[in-house]
Amino acid sequence: MDHGRPKRAMTREDWYERFPRVREAGWGIADDGFHEREVTHEAASMLAHVPIDEPWLGAEIGVAQAKSASIMLHRRPLIRLVLVDNWIGWREVREIADHHLSRFDPGRYTIIDRDSTEAAAQFPDKHFDYVFVDASKTPPKYRMDLEAWLPKVRPGGIFAGHDVCRFVKDGVDHVLEDVKVVAAAAGAALNLVPEWYSWWWKVE
Repeated sequence: MDHGRPKRAMTREDWYERFPRVREAGWGIADDGFHEREVTHEAASMLAHVPIDEPWLGAEIGVAQAKSASIMLHRRPLIRLVLVDNWIGWREVREIADHHLSRFDPGRYTIIDRDSTEAAAQFPDKHFDYVFVDASKTPPKYRMDLEAWLPKVRPGGIFAGHDVCRFVKDGVDHVLEDVKVVAAAAGAALNLVPEWYSWWWKVE
């Protein structure tokens, strides 16, 4: 359920006019109300696993403009989210994220403005029902995030992420390779969802 509307509705063009650098970088900024009519790849991959009638606690590692987080909060009204990002080099996108999240009850989400790997240390192991990793894809950062956040998921919970089968360099999908290495070390049954560029496994 929405907590309320932001004071002023913002369109994509409003944001581009306010932050020209965002337009130049090719960010696809969302208009207000997008969470009611759209489903991103990231949100779709988690909506398949998060029950609509249970108060799950999730963590999203890599928030950007909070598009997927807003969709999850809207479509799963009982969940609470921890949202981790330091928006390094893109502080204006943090402002856009705050705007998108302002329609929801602030008791349903917590923003941690910190390095994604370091932020994991704030939480005990087996704390979350699910964790979705979608922060930096630059080696070795992605694997560092995987290794830091996997222990934070409870047995029976879901560990998942984005951008496999998407960034291939010199014939190597290093995101997929990192995911495979961490999954193998955990003895996990890795599932790939190429149409959503996503992966997941159930934590044992």
